Amino acid sequence: MPPDKNIGPRIRILDSLLQDKKGYTIEQLLRKCNERLEQKDFPLISKRTLQKDLLSIESDYDVEIVKEKDPGDKRSHYIRYADPEFSIYKIPLSPQDSSKIQAALDTILSIKGLPQFDWLHETSELMKKWTLDRENQQRSILLEENLNLDVSEKIHDLYSAIQNKQTLRIVYAPFGKEVEIHQVSPYLLKQFNNRWFLLSHSDQHDFLINLALDRMTDIAKSRKKFLPYPEEDPELFYENIIGVTRKPNEPIEIKLAAKSDLFPYIRTKPIHKSQTQITAECTEDWKVFSIEIIPNYEFYSLILSHGPRIKVLSPTSVKEKLKELASSIIALY
Repeated sequence: MPPDKNIGPRIRILDSLLQDKKGYTIEQLLRKCNERLEQKDFPLISKRTLQKDLLSIESDYDVEIVKEKDPGDKRSHYIRYADPEFSIYKIPLSPQDSSKIQAALDTILSIKGLPQFDWLHETSELMKKWTLDRENQQRSILLEENLNLDVSEKIHDLYSAIQNKQTLRIVYAPFGKEVEIHQVSPYLLKQFNNRWFLLSHSDQHDFLINLALDRMTDIAKSRKKFLPYPEEDPELFYENIIGVTRKPNEPIEIKLAAKSDLFPYIRTKPIHKSQTQITAECTEDWKVFSIEIIPNYEFYSLILSHGPRIKVLSPTSVKEKLKELASSIIALY
């Protein structure tokens, strides 16, 4: 039998009615329950369904529902909770459940500046009151944070614009370049390496661009027509790259080898989701694997950051690019 999708509203209504100290007869309970269901445009119920719901409340929430005889009519009974102060929505959380919820809240709230989540701070404070020994506990989760108030406010504005498909006029100041003015259709906010970026279509280009939030000096609503994202999902923009820089190229397979002492870290935190170990080519000293991406600045920076503990085996074009970058670094010393 399929689950009854309307049982939730009925249980909430009955929970309220059963808190009445005098109680209601089954007929009164049925009438009042149906009155409230009708007000909320839910289907009305039969006496049999009501009796099943009462049994469900008793068994599922381990609560005693009493039936006291009506002095004026011995055939009728008044139905109510044995404890009028009880409510299934007041059941306290176990310490274990409370800790799990608080840990989840701590994780989310550690990412400062997230829009439309102010209510989570209130929920977190309420959870702390429920857990009496919480005040004596030190912070258990520490995430990397690099979000100033200015960027936090921009996230709120940009998030709202994305949700409402609102075009924007953005004054943008790239490092070492002249100030630019972009009329954009915003699609997605992306965080990478402790910086936030806006994926958008700009009237300055015929392709999608990422604008760093910390380089935006002014954001205002625009009257330009919003252009829908040209593909299926904005997240797919980042599917074949590391970081945020995407060149108009096709992904290629890159074969790499990592020192055996480094590979466990790469295996547990892949360079890219396409990463695949090539077991047949691994040796005791080197572990071979491949990724399929569009090589970009972020990729080369990541490879160089591992120094001599990782190398590119193929293709030649990627190897030559790394040689060129390494030679430029050596020339500085």
